[in-house]
Amino acid sequence: MKQLFSLFLILLCFQVSAQENNTKPNIIHILADDVGYDDLSCFGSKDIHTPNLDALAEMGMKFTNFYAPHGTCTPSRAALLTGRYAPRVNEGKGLYVLFPHSKTGLEDE
Repeated sequence: MKQLFSLFLILLCFQVSAQENNTKPNIIHILADDVGYDDLSCFGSKDIHTPNLDALAEMGMKFTNFYAPHGTCTPSRAALLTGRYAPRVNEGKGLYVLFPHSKTGLEDE
């Protein structure tokens, strides 16, 4: 009986510990056009000062290894919004850079 009670206490401790660590992370993903790795002062830029982004980076976590879904803005945004690889957007036809006067966009799939 004593062993059963000890086992119960151990399991209870694991349950409480798991519940405390069950919080979802807050993630801010900023997608900016034509920004290079060292264009932000929090990543080492000496010429461009980004104090607000530096404050966000200081409070949270900075990722230093990453890939963009595509080399241009519209396919990268489409990949982020749809969750698909950039060349597979628009039924596999891909997507070119769109401008405000463009007559095309994301197609229904």
